[in-house]
Amino acid sequence: MKFSRTRTQLAVAPFLIFALALSVQDGGAKPQSTQSPTPETKTASPQAATPAIRTASNLVVVDVVVSDDGKPVTGLQQNSFRIFEDGREQSIKVFEAHNSADPSQVHTLPPLPPNTYSNFPETTVTTAANILLLDALNTPMKDQQYVRKQMTEYLKNIPAGTRVAVFTLASKLRIVQGFTSDRQPLLAALSDKASAPGVSPLLTDPDDSTLTNLNSGMQDAGASSQVISSLQQFQADLAAFQTDLRVQMTLDALKQLAAYLGGIPGRKNLIWFSGSFPISLDPDASLSNEFSAARNYSDQLKATSDLLNTSRVAVYPVDARGLFSAPMFNASNQGANYSGVAHGTPSASGNPGTRSGGGARSRNPANANPTNPNSFAGDRSKFVQTTADEHATMQELAQDTGGLAFYDTNGLKEALAKAIENGENYYTLAYIPDDAKFDGQFRKIQVKLAEQNHHLAYRQGYFAESSTAHSSNALLSPSEAAIQRGAPPSSQIPFKVRVLPSDDRALKDLKSQPGPAGLMAEKLRPPVKRYWIDYAGDMHPVVANVGSDGLHHLSIEFAAIAYDHDGKILNVANRAFKLNLQPAQYNQIMQSGLPFHQELDLPIGDVYLRLAVHDLSTDRIGSVEIPLRVSDKSPQN
Repeated sequence: MKFSRTRTQLAVAPFLIFALALSVQDGGAKPQSTQSPTPETKTASPQAATPAIRTASNLVVVDVVVSDDGKPVTGLQQNSFRIFEDGREQSIKVFEAHNSADPSQVHTLPPLPPNTYSNFPETTVTTAANILLLDALNTPMKDQQYVRKQMTEYLKNIPAGTRVAVFTLASKLRIVQGFTSDRQPLLAALSDKASAPGVSPLLTDPDDSTLTNLNSGMQDAGASSQVISSLQQFQADLAAFQTDLRVQMTLDALKQLAAYLGGIPGRKNLIWFSGSFPISLDPDASLSNEFSAARNYSDQLKATSDLLNTSRVAVYPVDARGLFSAPMFNASNQGANYSGVAHGTPSASGNPGTRSGGGARSRNPANANPTNPNSFAGDRSKFVQTTADEHATMQELAQDTGGLAFYDTNGLKEALAKAIENGENYYTLAYIPDDAKFDGQFRKIQVKLAEQNHHLAYRQGYFAESSTAHSSNALLSPSEAAIQRGAPPSSQIPFKVRVLPSDDRALKDLKSQPGPAGLMAEKLRPPVKRYWIDYAGDMHPVVANVGSDGLHHLSIEFAAIAYDHDGKILNVANRAFKLNLQPAQYNQIMQSGLPFHQELDLPIGDVYLRLAVHDLSTDRIGSVEIPLRVSDKSPQN
């Protein structure tokens, strides 16, 4: 389901400093502006402007981390680097060296007027920004607790000027703490029990032996091989289904982060603490249908990596389980589950000392009476293969985005410190490809350095797509991640917005539109309060095509969605339209922003207002969430 189009007038907000006369193609409707059309609104000749498509995709930006024996190498110059695309050397147009040893230069945004909000990043940093993602969806509960403990120990001594944000992932992605270099709010965010995601509903506890005991119990009870086989097939199909959901939800979260971080300049280091995320599920020869549970997520992972690369996000996956043993060696699996298992069997990683949850060593089961001599070997083989697939996913995502993977270590605090150090010392290279044909094909990037003994980490390539490659010209769907209740804001299209109740004194003598405001306004229980929403959108990221008529053509959508605390949609107002602008008009909105006015009826109580600006040509979205306490009382004058 898509939101329906509404005939909201395109009116200039009172707080904006200019008015704009626009020609709008939307079923013949012409929204009114606050001024009559100026002479510049007449159709210009084709020679009035040079036809062009604005896009930033021509310049390919590559962040390169150079290290030697695990330590970052600094002080290199541009002539030390050579960069190639599909084997052809490219001319480096931009070169920057970034060093965490230099103090971060932070540009703080000026304070906004009352009742005015924006989705602009809070700060702009010259070095990398670091994001800690606590993944509860793919991590056992006991390992989540260990991760938080290790992160807390690191943040107590975080280097000065290091900017960090904290996100969590459970059923959805949530921002716990925005970017800050102050350790106190970061520590408070980690210690806040309300921010703890809890147990994953889609991840089986590795220490839960219920299914193993069930199978063994049925064997002991004399169940037929056909019944046992059907049970095992059901269990495998259910596990594959849960994995499908986890993979999709995880990749959706990474895409959300790519959209959110795309508005922040420079390199972003995503330090992702996760306990289970496979790249594939192999056929299982022990099942009656060995291919039913087989999966391969490589294509989805590649597509997500490309979005992260576009936003200059390097991924540093950290296995939250640390050193761990196979579940067959847990004490809960002793008894009749396996036969002839010797004490002291090492873990799959080859390390005899493994961590179980908060640091305790796991125990090996006592020798049991023989029941199924092959079950132990089969389960161990599956465990080794699954672990290898999970680590392969970590390696692939890190390599594709220029990050580094960490696993088989209990030193999560040290891994976090190394990831931040690695990601804050880097070089930025940028070039314009000599192949100007953007045909959607993958182009391989290779960076070479004169010093052959150094290790280089950088994005491995990109898809040469035009700026309109993802265009669907479709309105926002209610399921779109960027407009969900509680989702991180998206900065792909920055904007400012003022939100006021219609009876606010700042709107004195201004009349609201007649009738209910919003697609669901008539279903609201009275009393309701009318709110005015006035945008000023930055049109620089929005693609404008210059046609043969000399006009700049844009397709844009504004959406306002009101949610209650639990994420139920209360009311919606959205409008999509095409703009055909004279060069002078286009230049004006590029300087001052595009104004747009909406009105929306809201119920009394706590309301979470999600606002979005959507480029229909590229599917770029800017969004922000505003918590409101709607009152039926008029503001005090």
